Amino acid sequence: MADNKRWFKVWNSILTDPSFLDLSLEQIGRWTLLGVMTAVHGDNGKLTVTKNSLGIMLRCNSEELKSCLLELPNISINDNDSFTVIIKNWIKYQKDSGVYLRLKRYRKNKMITAIDNVISPVISESKEKEENKEEERKKVIQRKKEEETKEEKENILSSFDTFWQIYPRKIGKGAARKKWDTLKKIGNLAPLETILQAINQQKQSEQWTKDSGEFIPYPTTWLNQERWSDEIKGLITKESFFANCPKCGKETTKDDLRKFDSCPGCFKPPSPEKIKELLSGIK
Repeated sequence: MADNKRWFKVWNSILTDPSFLDLSLEQIGRWTLLGVMTAVHGDNGKLTVTKNSLGIMLRCNSEELKSCLLELPNISINDNDSFTVIIKNWIKYQKDSGVYLRLKRYRKNKMITAIDNVISPVISESKEKEENKEEERKKVIQRKKEEETKEEKENILSSFDTFWQIYPRKIGKGAARKKWDTLKKIGNLAPLETILQAINQQKQSEQWTKDSGEFIPYPTTWLNQERWSDEIKGLITKESFFANCPKCGKETTKDDLRKFDSCPGCFKPPSPEKIKELLSGIK
């Protein structure tokens, strides 16, 4: 079946192809005409035609036709009752480039698909491993954060319980714990040792000891006002509460000295005569 093409390709390589450099313009013209005839009436580069028709087309008489054809490059002929002209590499140079490009793209896409089928699972597996690794890292960080929060909470609870245990006025424990936690979180809470030392000292102050501790502040108030930093006045010391008996030299309270002028051991009740004397003076 004839190709019935409407065109015959002449590639620009003809300008440098050694097979064409020595040809005359007449020979190049005949080669071109033969190509056009093959494109229209041939079948994939093979043209079978009568000698008379071919001679008329190539402007050659029948005696010169064979020699004219043999002078052209990439041409082979079978000389029978009719000529069969075969142009070499026809498919390579004359096939529809659109089909060629589509085939080339198809093969390229097919190759890409094949590569993707091999590489994609590897990439997916690697990506999945990386995601799992990142997820595990986040879990470790979260667990560590939770442990630190738990430990910090336990420390807060433990330190507050210690504070509550020694604070003398145990009123409003919930509010006091809440205030303790707030001060701890914002960094305004003094060290536990400082707080305990302040409480122990303030327990001996005049304010905290008089009237059975009536003036001891509520725990929440004490924390809110940061009373651990108070300067303690009226602190009850041993020297302010005790003195030596003038008679025996033993240690006794100043209150006893005011009452008896001595310690209770040295005190002697007045005689009946002395009592009568005192009573008579009153009259």
